[in-house]
Amino acid sequence: MFYIASHQEQSPLHLIGHLCLFLDGLIQSSSTRRELHGGQLRDFYIQEAITYMEHNYPREITIEDLAGVCKLNRSYFSKLFRDSMGCPPQEFLIRLRMSKAAELMQCTANSIGDIAFMCGYPNQLHFSRAFKKRYGLSPREWRAENQILKKQ
Repeated sequence: MFYIASHQEQSPLHLIGHLCLFLDGLIQSSSTRRELHGGQLRDFYIQEAITYMEHNYPREITIEDLAGVCKLNRSYFSKLFRDSMGCPPQEFLIRLRMSKAAELMQCTANSIGDIAFMCGYPNQLHFSRAFKKRYGLSPREWRAENQILKKQ
């Protein structure tokens, strides 16, 4: 780019050639550039879905949403995800939400209801049941045993 800026007197085709070289170098060095062959393509789709879940876990997320992010058929996406991650996408999302909830209960003084909502559970009772199923304790009991931030 410095070359292009400092050699404006060159012909347009010459400068366009250098622009193409610059863009090629940028693409080659891009951290998101991937060789999309075989298993790597599958890994790319799974990573896209996981990234989407990590950024949107407080919202309602359906399998159709995840498959749409990857531009795949719903059933094919579900099979791909299960084969790669060992669990269905919805189970992965529940684990992600529970992990985030545990982190918030451990490090904040937010109410259980607020944490439930922040982790994608508008219904606190549903959240409490899911949390107890995952951790074996109610959210309140788990917090009492694991909270880092103590009330002052």
